[in-house]
Amino acid sequence: MKKITFIGAGQMAEAIISGILNQGTFTPAAIYATNKGNPDQLRYLKATYDINTSEKTQAVVEESDVIVLAVKPKDKTEAITSIKPYIKRDALVISVMAGVETATIEGLLSQPVKVIRLMPNTSAKVGLSATGLSRGTFADDEAVRLATTIFEAIGSVVEVDEQDLHAV
Repeated sequence: MKKITFIGAGQMAEAIISGILNQGTFTPAAIYATNKGNPDQLRYLKATYDINTSEKTQAVVEESDVIVLAVKPKDKTEAITSIKPYIKRDALVISVMAGVETATIEGLLSQPVKVIRLMPNTSAKVGLSATGLSRGTFADDEAVRLATTIFEAIGSVVEVDEQDLHAV
């Protein structure tokens, strides 16, 4: 069973967690959420969805096959540099950070990691998101299929060139 970790546990992370649980894409035992500075939100997610939560980001990232970067764009550098030594070589890093290009994420990771950027919209909360997907340099078709499966739990997904992502 693949493990997925959410770095950032806000509204978009919750929408995705709810969707993947409703679709059976992951079990609660395979889902981890972490954030900095909001233990109440982690307690809420644990109580509501019975997922794993932790304030020890490094430990959960080491065990994860999929890492979803769901932090505010201004926090990208701190979030990515704090986890990069712990990311498995074959892990998939998914970003839902608005305006942060895959090249920026790859540069911060400074290693050949599969990165996919997805832009869901607010309709994700009700499973009706139209999500644009763009792949980074190292993301292969298998990574795209996995990301698509995850995000189809909250609506439709279409792969586009990254420069077209904002239009989606």
